[in-house]
Amino acid sequence: MLAAIGAVLVVPIRQAHYLMGLDPLLLSFITVIIGGLGSLRGTVIAALLIGLSDGIISVFFSPTLAKMISTLLVALVLVFKPEGLFGAKAR
Repeated sequence: MLAAIGAVLVVPIRQAHYLMGLDPLLLSFITVIIGGLGSLRGTVIAALLIGLSDGIISVFFSPTLAKMISTLLVALVLVFKPEGLFGAKAR
């Protein structure tokens, strides 16, 4: 229902196409992975970290560079701390 309301609000402003949800989907996936699966506190902190860094880097540099840095950050978290920043270790 929320997606339908969002679409009704966005379509008059921007053109609707099949890739229009790709950036928010990528950022939400990165946020959950960095924060840790099952960790609400980690996800909120990661959302603030990714959102602020994405916005600041997009303003001063390039939006593409912001996405590249976010993807690099999730790769580093997966290599060095696979459970996420605040996730619990698997048994």
